[in-house]
Amino acid sequence: MNIVSTNARGRVGGDPEGVEFPWGPRSLTNIDEDPSEANEFVSIYFIKGTMGADAANAIMDEMRALGEKYIASAESIDAREFIFYFSEDQSQAVASQIIGSIPAEDEARDDGAMLFLLDIPAGGKYYQHSDVSVAGVRALVSGHKDGSFTMSQLQ
Repeated sequence: MNIVSTNARGRVGGDPEGVEFPWGPRSLTNIDEDPSEANEFVSIYFIKGTMGADAANAIMDEMRALGEKYIASAESIDAREFIFYFSEDQSQAVASQIIGSIPAEDEARDDGAMLFLLDIPAGGKYYQHSDVSVAGVRALVSGHKDGSFTMSQLQ
């Protein structure tokens, strides 16, 4: 038997009609709706802010495709290398808590958009990418895999 999810309770409650059944891992999750796996995996976050819709959708499409790739390539749902989250803006409940742990000098651009990687399993490390774009998402993944950037400690 293959386990689809060890943490589907929130998904079941948020999907009373069963539209998303089976409730396996999502390739891209709204952190403010379901932060349940945020502490368990290396996570890449995109905060949209007021970024233009085309650019934001391109970033989310890339994150969704990478999420699908890492779900498919994992030996089990608990062995995913990365998970991917987004939030509409910095004022949302969970997103604001996460952003509050990033030092002020690493805050968002004028439009409120942010792109960063959190590695909670490694003791609460983060890296914020200055290029909030599809290329930035790819750079976060490759940079973490090859160790080409220096992670900072969350506050």
